[in-house]
Amino acid sequence: MADQRITELTELSKAGVAQNDVLPITDVSSSETKKVTAKNLVDAGLDLIDTSSIDLDKLDQSSTTKIGTTALANDAVTYSKIQNVSAGDKILGRISGSGAVEEIACTTAGRALLDDADAAAQRTTLGLDSNDAVTFGTVTADLTAASATITSATINGGTISGITDLAIADGGTGASTAADARVNLGIDIGVNVQAYDVALTSIAGLTTTLDQSIYLTAADTYATYSLTAAGRALLDDADAAAQRTTLGLGALATLAAVDATTITDGSVGTLELADASVTIGKLSLVAQDLAGSLIADGGITATQLATDAVETLKIQDAAVTYAKIQDTATSDVILGRSTALGGTIEEIACTAAGRALLDDADATAQRTTLGLGTLATQSGTFSGTSSGTNT
Repeated sequence: MADQRITELTELSKAGVAQNDVLPITDVSSSETKKVTAKNLVDAGLDLIDTSSIDLDKLDQSSTTKIGTTALANDAVTYSKIQNVSAGDKILGRISGSGAVEEIACTTAGRALLDDADAAAQRTTLGLDSNDAVTFGTVTADLTAASATITSATINGGTISGITDLAIADGGTGASTAADARVNLGIDIGVNVQAYDVALTSIAGLTTTLDQSIYLTAADTYATYSLTAAGRALLDDADAAAQRTTLGLGALATLAAVDATTITDGSVGTLELADASVTIGKLSLVAQDLAGSLIADGGITATQLATDAVETLKIQDAAVTYAKIQDTATSDVILGRSTALGGTIEEIACTAAGRALLDDADATAQRTTLGLGTLATQSGTFSGTSSGTNT
């Protein structure tokens, strides 16, 4: 190849330069021209470059290859070189796991604790002391203290141990057992108070009014009944003779039958007969004896009718109106029978709350009346600790 000037040579582009491409170079130390590869020339140039001679403009700021830790001198990154925080009241750190540094909120109150020398100083900053009273809102914690005073606290669970029996004057019982507590509080069962009794509970649940007493409808089950002053006058009589006197009965009341020998003049006149005392059965009559015009229309009034003279078959259906039924002794009662077996209709207590259930269409409506939620129809066993409102 003919000799050419350097300016006449074909140019090799940057992209075409390979690390093994060679260039001529003069070795001054040996006064000799030699060759050097492009790579070795660059490497040697970087080693020979003067300190602080590379301007940052020459660095590729968008490159994924960054300056490593080793390249940074100690104390080289000043506060002003660190990224600005997004707002005041922040510190740098990381809350969870390892990774990049994060901003963590830290108020003036928080920083006041951070520069305290020890826990005692931090308690002072918080306004606490081993002898100070502390006011909490809602606290869930395990508390252990050699000496502490808690005022107006609600304890929803856990245990309290290692304390002296709390005196009655301080709101306690002065005892460690239920039996001793009852003695100290003056409610010792069998001494100061009556032990629980099913019968007494039944009596306590009754609603009574004037002129009423109680009676047993079953074992330990009581109900009320009317007892007037006249009834009580009989109850306190010593014997049957005294009761007849109270009733105003004479000697005739004890006779099994009355015949001519018992009647002074041998006959009984109209004046001797009380109203309603002569029943049809007492008359010696044949059929139709009182028929026709002997009894005027409407001539038989209630006064002429004897007790039990009108039988069930003689009463027309629906003829007995509500007004004809005996008045109740008090309000809030219904008619029925709570006593065992069949018998006379009785008054049964039934409050407004009870009647509110009676007119409900079904069990669902009754649960609504009672204010029950869906949990009321569930089955199973509940365990654990409950807080708040359960419906």
